[in-house]
Formats: sequence, structure tokens, C-alpha cells
Amino acid sequence: MKAWHFISPDRWLRHGDNRKVKVGRTYRATGKVELGVNGMHGSVNIIDALKYASGPICCRVDITGDLSVDSDKIAGRSRKVLWMVDATSVLHEFACRCAEDALTLICNPDPLSIAAIKSKRDWLAGKINDEELYAAWYATCCPAQSAVQSLPQSVARDLAHAAAQSVAQDAANDVVWYAAWYAGTKRKQRNRLTAMVCSARKEK
Repeated sequence: MKAWHFISPDRWLRHGDNRKVKVGRTYRATGKVELGVNGMHGSVNIIDALKYASGPICCRVDITGDLSVDSDKIAGRSRKVLWMVDATSVLHEFACRCAEDALTLICNPDPLSIAAIKSKRDWLAGKINDEELYAAWYATCCPAQSAVQSLPQSVARDLAHAAAQSVAQDAANDVVWYAAWYAGTKRKQRNRLTAMVCSARKEK
């Protein structure tokens, strides 16, 4: 079964597995396959895979043998790595787009939220440094702002805040998953992220 799996920048499997992940290789688990406990895991939906990501390296995999399937993940005996791409920049940009989706749902978007998204893109382009990005992120934390906002405005601000996370914040984690869930339908964000990751792979 085709699936998605995110790994850390060093490309080593975690949980004491100590195997280097390489394209074309098949990795096998011993013992009884059990979801969340033992087996080679992945997610059919790329958005779901982000929940379990240990880093921003995105792998397209094929999981086979003794399959166990849940709503957001699968496990099997074997996992073959079909291809992989460093999706760090893609995930940052994806978070920005999700935040922008949320801002379109309100009449008067918070200027700080708009500025935070712009700052993240400036950071990605090398126009500002980590300290300047942190300043933009910190601005969206202001309690006075959140206290007067409606629920839609608060959600939009939270997404902009998430999108402006500093370089120290791993791109492939709950921040991006949160943005995907709260900025439109899961299907829309799944299709968007899938297209962005596949495009990044072609550009390599």
C-alpha cells in the first residue's frame, strides 16, 4: 500500500532501529505487526503522516505484508522507500498558505498576522534573519490582541503565529498539521501539500 512517511534530517530510523534510510531499500520489521507498537509505519494521507513526523524529510513508501490499517496510519511487515525529498521549505510555505486561507475567512484580518506570514516568506528568501523572524512570531503572541478577537480571528492569528515559527522549530511537526486541519478541508490541504512535495521532488 502506497503511503507517506517523514523522517529526521539525519535520515536514520528512530526508536533504536539505527538503520539509515535510502531510496530503493526495503526495511523489514520482526515480530508481530501491531499499529503504534511494532512494524513499518506510514500514512495514506500526507497530512496524517505529519502527526507522526520526526523531521522534514518526506518519503514516498510502499508498505506490504501483514498490513494493519487505522484511520490515520498503517503498519506492515515491510516498507520500501520509493523516493524522498527534503521538504523543509515546502512545509514552511505550506503553513503560510494555510494561515492565509484562514485570514480570508474574516473581514478585517489582524495586520500582525499578515506581517508574520510575510516575515516567514522573507526568512525563507534569506531577506531577514532568525532574530527578525522571531520578533514577528513574538508579535502574534500579544495577549491584548487575542483578548479582543472573535473566534475566527483568534484561529487565524494562531495559524499566522504557527506559520512564523522560527528556524529552531522543526518544520515537520504539529504546527503544520494544526495549520492544515484548521484552514479549510482536510482534502484541500492534503491535495495542496501532496502537489507541493511532488513539485519539490521534480525540481531536485
